[in-house]
Amino acid sequence: MNHFNLDLIKFIQENSPVSLDIVLSKYQKTLSTIKRAIKEINDYLEPENKTHVINAKIITPITYRDYIKFVKSISLKRYISTPDERIRLFILQATLFEAVNRKEFYSRLNLSYSTLKNDIILLKEKTPRHIEFMLKNRNSWAISGDEISIRINFCKNIFNILELDQNNNLVPHKANSPIDNLISEQFLNILRQNNLSTEAIYQTINSKIELSYNSKKYLIIYLSISLYRIAQHHVIQHIKEISIK
Repeated sequence: MNHFNLDLIKFIQENSPVSLDIVLSKYQKTLSTIKRAIKEINDYLEPENKTHVINAKIITPITYRDYIKFVKSISLKRYISTPDERIRLFILQATLFEAVNRKEFYSRLNLSYSTLKNDIILLKEKTPRHIEFMLKNRNSWAISGDEISIRINFCKNIFNILELDQNNNLVPHKANSPIDNLISEQFLNILRQNNLSTEAIYQTINSKIELSYNSKKYLIIYLSISLYRIAQHHVIQHIKEISIK
């Protein structure tokens, strides 16, 4: 199972019945690739929820609730991550932990250590200005650079996989992939272990300003990671002009 499979079944679920031509055009995949992906997806679904290709249309009976159940049934070991997903996970973990052991990182994702070679090239391309990675020892890397850039980059990468509940607590997005679920749970566990209540953070800012949902979520994430990084002795040394796009 991979990101393409998840995106495909979500698109089908939202548009069923959907023309096969539309799906082929959207994903720029061959018919055999689409059919193979549907077969892989069906292996996880109950008999009554199977997806079928009938008369040049793809039809599925699953609801969004079924889709969430489907995603949650996929274990990390059964999920094939994309390079972009691995890079995002690596950057986020490097922000949360003093160092990331590369060998353990790839072993947990059920990937060979040789995959690292290609990912390092992409990591350099994806890393924003003012941020860099340095070797702490033979197998571990640590993030360094401008502290504001590190925090903003963390918010940018984790924003879409977190939600606010009715009490303004950060919670994982319900339809997270196994990779996204891993990092969101790690972040939230760290906040709990350090007694950083996002509800309390919200109450502090709510008395000062009124914000939209997205602005509120972003600010809560930023303040949460900032308080945690400060507790880990990562402070802002000086101010640089940086892009937040």
